[in-house]
Amino acid sequence: MSVLPTVDSLSLLLPFTLLAPLVAMLLIVFLPKEEAKTIKLVAALGMFVSLVLSLYAFFTYQWAAGGMQFTLTIPWVPDLGV
Repeated sequence: MSVLPTVDSLSLLLPFTLLAPLVAMLLIVFLPKEEAKTIKLVAALGMFVSLVLSLYAFFTYQWAAGGMQFTLTIPWVPDLGV
């Protein structure tokens, strides 16, 4: 039995939306302060990726179905059922 769940691409949409700016921030932390243009480009790219993924989630949400969509369920402690 595998610990990793089987996921479809839409269930990873929200985690990637949240991780895009965080990855950009980590890249910016390691850039020298003199590279202001590169810092702005990386920040804009992280924001743009997050924006595009958010818009995609908004427009692909199935309003008629309602409820929770784009969910990813990962068991924390599978042996205990948690």
